[in-house]
Amino acid sequence: RTASFASLAPDLLVYLVGWSEFKALTGDDSAYAAYTRHGNTWQRTDRFRRTFSYRFRASPAGQWMYRLLDTSRVAALANSRKNIGWLAELELAGARHASTKPTCASAASLGAAAQVWSAASDSAPAHRVRAFLEDVEAQVTAVDAAATIIVNGLSDQCPNATRARSDLVEEMRAQASNYAIPIVDWDAQMGVDSTTRRALNGFGITRGYGHLNEVGHKRYAD
Repeated sequence: RTASFASLAPDLLVYLVGWSEFKALTGDDSAYAAYTRHGNTWQRTDRFRRTFSYRFRASPAGQWMYRLLDTSRVAALANSRKNIGWLAELELAGARHASTKPTCASAASLGAAAQVWSAASDSAPAHRVRAFLEDVEAQVTAVDAAATIIVNGLSDQCPNATRARSDLVEEMRAQASNYAIPIVDWDAQMGVDSTTRRALNGFGITRGYGHLNEVGHKRYAD
């Protein structure tokens, strides 16, 4: 909520987003915030806040559980094991995880993503991207701070998609410039490629994919 972090008087708001997440923007707000059409406008909706799992996190029981994870090594290890699978080392489980790993981004998929960022596009995904940028602009105005959107994951393009990648980055920057919001191409600026990325994301057998790990957090912080 804007009011909650306005009291912190931030100098800079940083939005860390994977490029593919913009393609996944939908009107389904059952798990994450979404943008849906209301008349001639696109508005953010957050039905997920009313789900049992979300309300549990904010409840006294949920807060106790998170405090336990913060203070108990045993609880943290058990939670980590649960997240990757109790039998993750078995070949069957390993094959299941491997089958969900993303492939490289083709020139066609990067080109489709560029269309989502096109100011001329009238598609629902394009409207949702613009609604997101309007949200960021409103938050920046409310707290009187600068903002930067850091886009990562673009190092995973296929070998023949270099031009398409460049076109997508330029389309992103052109669209965001309409809201005076700079976009940082993280992978290019920090020299991260699909090989070095494996050290930054994931845990155990899922290393290379998913959430930032301790190495990744330190790299981003630095």
